[in-house]
Amino acid sequence: MVVTSIGLDEAHQIYEVRGVVEALAVRGFAAVATDADLRELRAVLCELEEAERTVSAGQELLEIKKRFYDVLLDGCGNEVVRQTIGQLNNRISFLRSVSLSRPGRLSGTVREIRDIVEALERRDANAAHEATLRHVESASKNALETLREHLTETNETVMPQTHELGRNN
Repeated sequence: MVVTSIGLDEAHQIYEVRGVVEALAVRGFAAVATDADLRELRAVLCELEEAERTVSAGQELLEIKKRFYDVLLDGCGNEVVRQTIGQLNNRISFLRSVSLSRPGRLSGTVREIRDIVEALERRDANAAHEATLRHVESASKNALETLREHLTETNETVMPQTHELGRNN
C-alpha cells in the first residue's frame, strides 16, 4: 500500500486533462465503435442505473464506472487516449470516489452518463463531446468542493490518497 497526496491545484489540473482526453475518446467512439460496443456501453449504463437504486456508494459504483470507461476506451480507436487515461487512472479513481461521496452526486452522474450514451447511440460526436465536458466539469466541481472542505476542516494543504501498487483503482 502506498500513500500519496493530492492538492487542489493538482486535482484541478487532472480534471482539465481528463476533460480533454475523455472528449477525444467519445469523438472516436462515435466514429468507430461497433454496434456491439454500443450495446455493451448501454448495458453498463443499466448497471449504473440499477446501482443508483440499490447501492448508496462505494467500491461497487467505482467498479461500474471503471467498466464504463473500459468500454469507452476500448471502442474509441485511439491507443494514446487509452494510455493517457491509464497513466492518470489512480488519481482519477481517487477523485471519482471523492466526487461520488457528495450527497446527490450519484444521480447527477447517472444522468450525465446517460446523456453521453444516448449521444453515442445516435453517433452524434458533437453532443457526446459536450455531454462529456459537462460530466467532467460537474465531477470536478463536486470533487474540488469536497477536497476544499476537507482541507479547511483539517488545516492540511493536501488530501492523503492510498492505493495498492500495481493496481488500477
